[in-house]
Amino acid sequence: MSRFAVPYLATGLLLGSWALGQTEQKTEPTTQTLVFPGEKHLKNVTMLTFEGENAEAYFDFSDTRLSFQSTHGSYQCDQIFTMNLDGSDMKLVSTGKGRTTCAYFFPDGKKIIFCSNIGNTGRGMPDFNLWMI
Repeated sequence: MSRFAVPYLATGLLLGSWALGQTEQKTEPTTQTLVFPGEKHLKNVTMLTFEGENAEAYFDFSDTRLSFQSTHGSYQCDQIFTMNLDGSDMKLVSTGKGRTTCAYFFPDGKKIIFCSNIGNTGRGMPDFNLWMI
């Protein structure tokens, strides 16, 4: 056995015996799950989307639907979708062209306002590269 193998072997045995003596420690939460007892939106957090990149979800005024931007499905640039709070009835509400963001419901729940670059380019993501001149 080479003189270099002995220190590695000894270290491995030492760490292995230490690891065998360790036990799993269960800890109780030190804080309340909800900081504000009246909180209604973060009380039961549930994953609703399982595809694409999804961001900026906003509640409607009746707290029954969400608007959000997503690259869901075949859309390579963010589009605006709505869905029920249980994840059902997902609908594309933007045109499917350009890039969209920041969708908010009007108080009546029938209209949504959002930003889009479709009027400028009609394409997906604009070129934001920096060039040294």
